[in-house]
Formats: sequence, C-alpha cells, structure tokens
Amino acid sequence: MEISDKSYRRFFEEAREMLFIADREGRLLAVNPYGAGLLGYASPQELLAVGSIHQLYYYPQDEKDFRKRIEQEGLIRNYELTLRKKDGGKISVSLTGNAIRDGSGEVVGYEGIVRDFRERKRLEKQLLHLERLAAMGKLSAELAHEINNPLGGILMYAKLALEDLPEGDAQAQRLEKISRLATRCRMIVRGLLDFGRGDTAEREWVDVNQTILDMFDLIRDHILFRPVRVEMKLGGNLPRVWGNRSNLEQVALNMMINAAEAMEGQGTLTIETGYSKEESNFSMYFKDTGPGISKENLNKIFEPFFTTKKRGKGTGLGLSISHGIIQKHGGSIQIKSRPGEDTTFLIQLPGRKR
Repeated sequence: MEISDKSYRRFFEEAREMLFIADREGRLLAVNPYGAGLLGYASPQELLAVGSIHQLYYYPQDEKDFRKRIEQEGLIRNYELTLRKKDGGKISVSLTGNAIRDGSGEVVGYEGIVRDFRERKRLEKQLLHLERLAAMGKLSAELAHEINNPLGGILMYAKLALEDLPEGDAQAQRLEKISRLATRCRMIVRGLLDFGRGDTAEREWVDVNQTILDMFDLIRDHILFRPVRVEMKLGGNLPRVWGNRSNLEQVALNMMINAAEAMEGQGTLTIETGYSKEESNFSMYFKDTGPGISKENLNKIFEPFFTTKKRGKGTGLGLSISHGIIQKHGGSIQIKSRPGEDTTFLIQLPGRKR
C-alpha cells in the first residue's frame, strides 16, 4: 500500500499533538497548526517567523541537555521540559525527538512530537479518581461486615432497654434516638455499598423538606450542634423528588454535619429550599459561616478520601458519597466559598409539583 504526499500532509496538518522539523542550527522548518496554537500563536506561519527554536525553550539548559542527548542517542522519548509561549508564559511538555542524519551519518536536523503535560495530568487525575473509587468500594464492603454486627447489638439492647422502661419514662426518648441513629448508620453502610456497586436503590416520591427536618431532629441534641444557630427557610408547596429516601437522608445528614464540623460548633447554619418552575428543579442550600475553602481545594472537595479536617476528624468520604448520590438522582451539587467568611453548597434535583 502506497501512502501519498497528500496523506502525509493531512496527517501533519490534523495531528492533535505538536509536530515540528528544525535544521541543525535550530531554525524551524515546519510546524503543524496544533503546535502553533499550543504555544499561543495564531498560525504555523507566525510561529515559523520566530526563526529559531532556541527562543521556545523557557530554560536554556533544557535545550543544551536535549541536544546533547539526542545527538548521542539518536532518539529521545518523553523528555520533560518547559517551553515559552508567545505571551511569555510557560508550558510543561514532553518531547519525543529524533536526529535527522545525512548519508554520512552527520546530524542535519531534528524532528519531534511535543505533548501537552496538562492532558497527561488530566488523564492521570482521572485514573487516580477511578482507583480511589475502586478502593472505596472495597473498603465499604469490608466496613459493612465489621460494622453491621455491633450495630445489630446496639439496636437489640436499645430495644430491650425500652421494653424494661415504664411508660412515659424520660429516658425512653433518648433510647429511641439511639435506635434511630444506629439504624441510620446501617443505612449509611448500605449507601456505601450502593455507591460502589452502582445505582441499585429503590425509589419513591420523597418530601425533601420533611427529610431535612427528620435528619436535623436526629442530631440537634449532639454536642456539635448545641452552640450552632440553625436557620430553616424551607419553602412551602414544594415538589416531591423521585429518589431513594435513605440516600437523600444521607445527603442531608452529611451536609449538616459537614457544616457544623467546619464551623467547629460556632456560627450559623442556614438551610433553604425552593423550586424553580422554569427549570423544574428542586433546590437545597446549606450555608455555613465557617472558615471557607481555599481556591486550590475547591476542585478537590468531592474527591474520595480528600478532607481539609484535622487528622482523625474526617474520612473524606461524606461529600464524595453525597456528590455520587446527587448525580445518580439526575441532579447537581455546586459549591461557593469565600475564605474566612462562608461556604454554600447548592444541590439541585429534578422535582414534580404536587
């Protein structure tokens, strides 16, 4: 099979990596459109007008080291270096280059492929995320076996203690809360398993306002919430949400606990719900007056096992699991934060008017 010059030209022009050819002195002879754009130039002609490839190296030592190695070895793969963009900025790349030799073996030029490190880092980050999810799935299965048995014991003894109490005893309410919280723990473990396996949870029409109130009732007496001021602004006549009740309870619980922990028991937690007719979306806002989240951590906040809490204060799973649950319900979860002032989580879910 013969490949025409036209095919070579099309490959060169349409490649999604930077391709270049330079002579022995470093003058650029050819570069493809993608390569020009990668370095911030409007066209290959504009980049070729730069003249010398030397000007594209951000650190001169990179060029010296690369030329020495390529002339000695002939072919260099994935050589990491930094190039200079048109605006003077820098970009990290990997360069695979080959020395072009004449009939006598003398080096007369260079050709190579330049790959943007940002794409590689994006893929590495995606792979790491998948690995963490797989690890979390395995961990949740192990947790289920380790936690369910003692939870069963807690539930059994709480029930026995309730049966021994006379009717109207003041301790009964506390024991009932112990039972409800232990049951919630079982649901959380089951949620972890569902998160690792996929969406297998049964669904129904859920009153999210009532879900928020029920979850807050479980934790309002916790020492973490005693100094916290909680403002409920739950909208009236809101739609129900088609979802798994246990999963949505878990999201509400995670959001409230996360806010209280961020504030370390001092501040105001505002919980607001509403409905947008235009978008047919049910909205939940959880706003705390905690220390906020730095810009560099905002993009990591939903990653499994990532936490800004002190060692031993958090697993880094609550927000990740909540994010997964909301996505499986066809919704979205967004975060806005002002370091030193507040953080707001906005959750939107498809809703239906009653």
